[in-house]
Amino acid sequence: RECVSRNIATSSSGVVENCEIVNNRDGGLFSQYGTIIRRCLIRENTNSYGHSGGAYCSYNVLMENCLVISNRTKYNGGGIYAEGAAVIRNCTISGNAANNGGGLYMNGSNTAHNSIIYYNSAGNGSNYYNNGFNQSYISSCSTPFYPGLITNDPLFVASDDYHLQTNSPCVDTGTTNGAPDTDFENMIRPLDGNN
Repeated sequence: RECVSRNIATSSSGVVENCEIVNNRDGGLFSQYGTIIRRCLIRENTNSYGHSGGAYCSYNVLMENCLVISNRTKYNGGGIYAEGAAVIRNCTISGNAANNGGGLYMNGSNTAHNSIIYYNSAGNGSNYYNNGFNQSYISSCSTPFYPGLITNDPLFVASDDYHLQTNSPCVDTGTTNGAPDTDFENMIRPLDGNN
């Protein structure tokens, strides 16, 4: 990672790229109004006072190719709290916890695209929680069933290695439509994942 940061806040079309956002106490990242968050590791952040342990994304934020792991909040969205047409694309969201939406809390019209949202925990909606209308899941992997989701275990290589095993049901199931040209590790995509 090119930067290691404590508490990042962005607004008005900023870009947060290739950063590690770790061990913050009031949430890891607050972003809004067209911000782009790309290839970031967001881990082990907590929030006891508001929504989102890992990342708060509102009003046309695009988060892509991010690994969001082991974040906690007392309220909604342990990994990510999304509202106002946020797009979560090609992200892995795992091991997060909240009261509602352990991995992802979607408030209003938002999209999770080509993302894995698995092994999170919450009182309501362990992996995701939908509040409102028009949430969209496109070629993503999570439980329980919702249109656009693959519900099978994604088969990570190990509990601390979020690469997929070659026999994962998530391998080669994403769509290239709108997908970035590189992945979290800056490898060229698309790539035939089981060969």
